[in-house]
Amino acid sequence: MTVDRARERLASHALQGQALPGSARWRRLELLADTESLRWLRPPRATAGHRATRARPAARVAAEGQPLRVEHRGGDKFDINVRGHTITVDQPVKDGGDDAAPTPTELFIASLASCVAFYARRYLARHNLPEEGLAVEATFEMGSKPARVSGIDVRLIVPGGVPVERRDALLAVAKHCTVHNTLATTPEVSVTLENAPTV
Repeated sequence: MTVDRARERLASHALQGQALPGSARWRRLELLADTESLRWLRPPRATAGHRATRARPAARVAAEGQPLRVEHRGGDKFDINVRGHTITVDQPVKDGGDDAAPTPTELFIASLASCVAFYARRYLARHNLPEEGLAVEATFEMGSKPARVSGIDVRLIVPGGVPVERRDALLAVAKHCTVHNTLATTPEVSVTLENAPTV
C-alpha cells in the first residue's frame, strides 16, 4: 500500500543520529520509500504424525493468494505457473535435458540479480537520477556435499550521471533487496508430500 512518510521523515531528522546515512532508520526509509507491505500469517497444515507447533508465513502462496505451481512437461522440463505467467525450466543436454530453458538454479540466481536491479531502479527513480544503462550481471559457483550454490558474484552497473556521493546509498539499497535479505536470513523451508489428484 502507498503511505505518507512525511511525518516519519521529520521525526527521524529531529532525533540525532536517526537519519544519518547507514543508520537503521535511514536504510528503512530508503528501502520502503512511500510503500508499506503487509504479510498475513497462517498456521501450516498438520501432516500425519506431526502437529503444527507454531505459525509461519504462508510460503506456498504467491501474490494475491494464488499458489505457485510447478508441472512436469516431459523429460527434465517443468512449467512454473505464477499468477498466470509461465516460466519453463530444463537441464543442459550434457545433464540429460534438452536445454530448452534455464535451469532452476539459474532462475534462482536470476531472481537475486533482478531483485537487486529492481531496488536499484526504485532508488534512482526516487532521487530523479539517470536510469538509462542500469544493469546487473551475476555469476555463481556450485558446491557439493550437499549440492548447492556456494558463491554468488553480483555486479551492479551504474548508469552514467549518477553522482559519486549517491553510490554508497545506491549499493546499500541494492544489498537490502528482498531476495538478498532472504539469503542473509535463512528462511524455514518445509517440503511435504501430497497425493496427485485422481482423474
